[in-house]
Amino acid sequence: MFSCRACLRRALGSATSSSMPTDLAILSIAASSQHTRSFATSSIEDAIRAPVASTTSRQTRPSTRSDLKDRQKLEWAVKKHLERMDDPFIIAQHVSRTLAKDRYDEALLLVQQASKTAQCVVSWNHLIDFQMKNQKLNAAVRLLNDMKKRGQHPDELTYTIIFRGCARSTYPKLAVAESVRLYKSMTKDARLKPNIIHLNAVLQACGRAGDLDAMFSLLDSLDDSKLKPDTHTYTAILQSLRASAEDPASTKTASQQLRKEHVAQTIERCKSLWEEVMRNWRKGDLVIDEHLVCAMGRVLLLDKSTRSQDILILAAETMNLPRFDKDSNAKPHDTVDPAPPSPKSSSKRTAPYAVPGKNTLSLLITILTDARLTRAGIRYWLHILDTYAVKPDAKLWEQMLRLLHLGRASADAASLAAAIPPPLATPYFFRLALATCLRDKNSPRMPANAAAIVDSMSAAGRTDPKSLALYLQLVQGRGEDFSPANMDEWKPYCKRLADALDKVWEPYRLASESVGLPRMVESRKPWIRDTSAYERVNEVVGLAREMVGIAGRIGRVEDVLDRKTMKVLQTRRDSLNRQVVVFTELRQQLPASIIGEERDAKRSMSEKLEW
Repeated sequence: MFSCRACLRRALGSATSSSMPTDLAILSIAASSQHTRSFATSSIEDAIRAPVASTTSRQTRPSTRSDLKDRQKLEWAVKKHLERMDDPFIIAQHVSRTLAKDRYDEALLLVQQASKTAQCVVSWNHLIDFQMKNQKLNAAVRLLNDMKKRGQHPDELTYTIIFRGCARSTYPKLAVAESVRLYKSMTKDARLKPNIIHLNAVLQACGRAGDLDAMFSLLDSLDDSKLKPDTHTYTAILQSLRASAEDPASTKTASQQLRKEHVAQTIERCKSLWEEVMRNWRKGDLVIDEHLVCAMGRVLLLDKSTRSQDILILAAETMNLPRFDKDSNAKPHDTVDPAPPSPKSSSKRTAPYAVPGKNTLSLLITILTDARLTRAGIRYWLHILDTYAVKPDAKLWEQMLRLLHLGRASADAASLAAAIPPPLATPYFFRLALATCLRDKNSPRMPANAAAIVDSMSAAGRTDPKSLALYLQLVQGRGEDFSPANMDEWKPYCKRLADALDKVWEPYRLASESVGLPRMVESRKPWIRDTSAYERVNEVVGLAREMVGIAGRIGRVEDVLDRKTMKVLQTRRDSLNRQVVVFTELRQQLPASIIGEERDAKRSMSEKLEW
């Protein structure tokens, strides 16, 4: 076919001519698009022609005309910034300020452009840190790879940021895999070797993920490196082992006996590790701190049969704390020098003692509460607060109040309630202190202690109706203890009730006004729209009922109070009784759902306060 050259030439010519219109159209479109693109970018400087960042996802690339304009504006702004900045330090400061304003794309483009002419490692670190704080581990690793491709050399801080971010990641499984991979790659890097800070962060990531195999494989590699474990290393190991023993997911399918064996094995491993810690500490090769000591102490708490003296001995040996559980005559204000003896006077220990803080105090109160050693707990509390200037948080105040409640120490509870800072003082704290007085009802000082707690609550700016009602119940007493047989005994009793009503009156007035009870009574309209509002009003009305009952009890006895006091008492009683009666009537107009939910909430609160 087409053996003749002329025929072949004719056939090729006809095929070319038949396709010419289509080809011309395609060429015309391509030429017009290229011309348009050239025209659009002719006024854009070199910053616009820079390649798109490799870490930019497809969704962020300019795909529409508006995206293209935004990209051009961004590139123009970055170019103007770089015209005024040529120092990497100044660039890093600008990147930090830009990220603080949540303008990540601008900061990324600026760092990429600046990296063409200078080493901007600090700026890259800011970018990676921004991604790690936002729990974007994969994006941070992509930044690390992009940083290397652009000729930037990561430093130790770069990997520290990544490893610490992995230790705090909300995706522990992914974090431990990535951190171990990066750590092992660092060990093979001739330029940059991992340090102990990197190792500790990776160990924390392994502990959060519960990957003990990865953790111990890293520890085995210490023999091949020049790294020596420090206090943070041992703390991470102890915390990881304790977490594995407490993890319900790993032991929920095991029997009770297997769980006990697992806990016992964990404690033995930690004790062996602690022997190494103490040996290095006594030689002066290791500095211990509160976190390490408390980590070991909480490991011992895994065993329910642990004696309190085991942890107290641990605290005394490592922190030089007195043994207040042994010497009942020891004074809590005895000063103890936190510094160790000089090497000349002791050849066994050359490192300083650990300084106790809130963690230590919490550990000691926990073990002393279990052992019911209230007096020892008070001494440790006063000693640590006075000697080491520790400022307790809300959790510590609650722990100490619970210890005092257990020991029926109403006087100490009153002193503690007065010492609670107003920002931390909650109504629950004062209820707990008054509940301590309830347990200490046989003490003759109990009414005075309860009154002091109410004064402390008023000084802190708290008006809790439930606490005030509990105080009135304490003042009245229960059973036959306060049933005087003659008038001589009734008079001081009624005088005490009148004083209690007078003390409660002003807090009640403030509480009733805060919930709008007086306005509700005057208008006779139940301005209650939700359960929480009803609960607050109902608590105030409950306190009013208690006050009405006490006032009526006093009024039944003649010549107990002077005429002026009785008149004031009667006026207040009438006002309180009116509020109670009107609210009881208005309560019938409320939806049953609000009242039913309130009953459930009240029942749960009463169960919480049962001791």
